[in-house]
Amino acid sequence: MKFVLVQTAVGDYRREFLNIVQARMGQDFQLLVGEKYFDGTTITRVDLGANQLRINNHYWLGRRMSFQTGHFAKVLRAQRAMLELNPRILSNWPIILGRRMLGRKTGLWGHAWPRKGRNQGGTRLRDTMIRLAGNVLAYTPRDAADFRQRLPRSVGVYCAPNALYPEAEIYDRAVGQPFRFLFIGRLVEAKKPELVLRAFARVAAHMPGSRLSMVGAGPLDESLKSLAGQLGVLEQTEFLGHVSDKSRLSGLFGESAACLSPGYVGLSAIQSFSFGTPMLIADDEPHAPEIAAITAGENALFFKSDDEVDFSRIMQTIWDQREAWHAKRPLIASFCRENYSAERMAEGFMEFFYD
Repeated sequence: MKFVLVQTAVGDYRREFLNIVQARMGQDFQLLVGEKYFDGTTITRVDLGANQLRINNHYWLGRRMSFQTGHFAKVLRAQRAMLELNPRILSNWPIILGRRMLGRKTGLWGHAWPRKGRNQGGTRLRDTMIRLAGNVLAYTPRDAADFRQRLPRSVGVYCAPNALYPEAEIYDRAVGQPFRFLFIGRLVEAKKPELVLRAFARVAAHMPGSRLSMVGAGPLDESLKSLAGQLGVLEQTEFLGHVSDKSRLSGLFGESAACLSPGYVGLSAIQSFSFGTPMLIADDEPHAPEIAAITAGENALFFKSDDEVDFSRIMQTIWDQREAWHAKRPLIASFCRENYSAERMAEGFMEFFYD
């Protein structure tokens, strides 16, 4: 196998991107992937047939560390290999060193900074990995610029803008007057779904016909349903679980006044903009690089982090201004189509392999 991509887990949000890569690279490409990510909520939901091989993820120390097996020979033999930029995947270290000794091109794919923020956590350790590998693939142009600024010129920096859908599927999906508020993401504390419920409960009575749709699965599912009942909004709230069907998602986003992000924002922003739907975003969170796609007043509004009163106020604001935001939807989708399509992501990814 000439080219391999090694991942801990790959959710269905990567399906379109990988389908394009598979179509363009053919039998020269193979995805080597485990079943579940560290947190256990990201599960591999793609199937590339012969272009995909399941490998084993072994976790310990409360799933804070991992070691992958069942792929060493394939990765070491590959002409070029892309691994995850994560020092906690201990099996990546010997692979990087082995490929360096063999003189084979290796890249690391990931964010410019740890989740804790710029120059926090394991930044130095991550940079050490990159220097040893010799190449890095960034998720956004901003991240690529940060990598170039802090790494030696000898390190190759590539960029594959994080995306979900092909160009032809990125357009405004509005259907009539929006009536939903949409939360989409894992039901875990880091995503702060409880704050969504509390804020919505404050203003639901002042937004006749409004509905809150919670899309996602996770350990907080039952407790959130109980909270919705306690807050008196259970009848106006639906818990839909994991939804990947594009036609169903299209309807949900098309009927939504806004997509909600009370925790850190990431790929959910690109997903929302792909359907022309604006976002309501907490202003002080360790946001992922996709925050670069957000412009206040054009495709999003911000509210004070962890402030359910201010969050509810912004919900009411965008509800009252639905007609004005409806007019912005085609521009929101157009911006996303030009900058964050699966085709653009695949091109940046394949540049590493063919450069």
